[in-house]
Amino acid sequence: MQEIWAHGKCTVRAVHDACPKKLAYTTVATVMKVLEQKGFLSIQKHDKAHVYEPTISREAYARGALKHVTERLYLGRAAPMVAQLLDESELTHAELKHLRELLKSKRAAQ
Repeated sequence: MQEIWAHGKCTVRAVHDACPKKLAYTTVATVMKVLEQKGFLSIQKHDKAHVYEPTISREAYARGALKHVTERLYLGRAAPMVAQLLDESELTHAELKHLRELLKSKRAAQ
């Protein structure tokens, strides 16, 4: 999905060629077909190639993935997930400042 989001539209060959891990072409094709079946990609035929396009933004996908992880691993509770992320991340001073501002804004909104 990263490659498709970066370019907007891609063929299987383009994604395959851009993969840092050298996967089999058929593996990339299968994954893209599954993503299309799940509704994350649309497909159009251009000449002999199938061109895939994302149907969901990176941000929307990330929201859904985070919601899924929060519900499955943290029983719907965001605080333990955030605490673990903070424990396992090396944040810069600027990132910590930004997080403090987000927490302050969230607190003020309640």
